[in-house]
Amino acid sequence: MEAATCIRAKKEAVVLGQDAEGNPLHIWETLPYYLGAVQDDRLMQMAELKKYQQGLRRLQNKSREADALFAKQTQIVHSLLEQERAADLTKGTIPDNLVIAELRRIQAWEPSKRIDVADSPVEQARIQLQSLNC
Repeated sequence: MEAATCIRAKKEAVVLGQDAEGNPLHIWETLPYYLGAVQDDRLMQMAELKKYQQGLRRLQNKSREADALFAKQTQIVHSLLEQERAADLTKGTIPDNLVIAELRRIQAWEPSKRIDVADSPVEQARIQLQSLNC
């Protein structure tokens, strides 16, 4: 059998070409039209309504994704602020409208006092250890 001459019926498709783009997916969507119970404009309105409902669901999904991303980023920001408080770079709570300015301030922060390596406790401990090992 050649691929071009072999046609298989789909169990889900009731009408030929039903799964093509823009065609109704269920026979009950078009059956009232064929029986004459629904006018042409009503069928178009139903199709348009379905299209808008799908668009609304798509936008709602995007909104949920954006909310989840915002929640994750908010959690990261609060973690950074907790680290800032632990390092005594700031005191108290920071209002939400000043969080970005505070993070920018911390990003640009430089220590005011430089510690000479020779005077550091780590360097003194290393020198003491060397003297004990000799």
